[in-house]
Amino acid sequence: MLIFYWLYVKLFEKKVNKIKEEKAKIEQIRIQNIIKKPTARDYDKEPIVVENRYERKSDLTIIFFMFLLFFYLIINSLEPQVDTFDNHIRRAALTTGTIGILILIYKIIILTKSIKYKIWIKIYQKHLEYEYINDIAKKEYIRIDFNEDLKVGYSFIPIVRLKNNKKNGKITFNDRYEKILFYPLRLIINFVFSLVFYLLNLYKINKYYVFKSDKFIVSVLASDELKNRFGKVQFEILTLTNSLVYIKKD
Repeated sequence: MLIFYWLYVKLFEKKVNKIKEEKAKIEQIRIQNIIKKPTARDYDKEPIVVENRYERKSDLTIIFFMFLLFFYLIINSLEPQVDTFDNHIRRAALTTGTIGILILIYKIIILTKSIKYKIWIKIYQKHLEYEYINDIAKKEYIRIDFNEDLKVGYSFIPIVRLKNNKKNGKITFNDRYEKILFYPLRLIINFVFSLVFYLLNLYKINKYYVFKSDKFIVSVLASDELKNRFGKVQFEILTLTNSLVYIKKD
């Protein structure tokens, strides 16, 4: 597999990346033209308002999987081991599982308290505001400005992320190889997460507009208002391996 990937990097990667960059640039120009184009509706006075109904379902999905993981660690670590090293590993796993379960209980309490809040996503003329519930059950929001870095796509499962811009150095061959090596595993894990999310959503598959800026990635449930504003957009391939809500603000 390493040999095939080396051949791909040497023979095709630059051409493939160039085609991707050209398509992305054309789409970015189209989005910028839409944003700059005068509209009959004043979106600053009458923003597009969409209720954020997927965040809690996303939280429940993540809590469900983490509970299974921590429960497995606890059950698998109950029996003492003869070997000293194995016994240390057992205790570490048992401690990790117990602390993890306690954190999940706290998350469930916060989630229960947050039910009284309705959270919204508001799209103005030149920016978007995404409301969410923080770790102390209070409403906060993140803002995405519609600048030249904005990209808009669509997906069938929501994604909310704080983008990691810490990797300013050159990406090595090993970095790319590790990414492609673990891609199938990430794809499978994300698929299972998606199935549970659809179950919580009563098997209803919705379309979402995905807004990507230089700092955040945010999804908004598709509507005629969004379609009229942004038109037809491309599928966001990132959602095949990354989805659901994860916000970590420094």
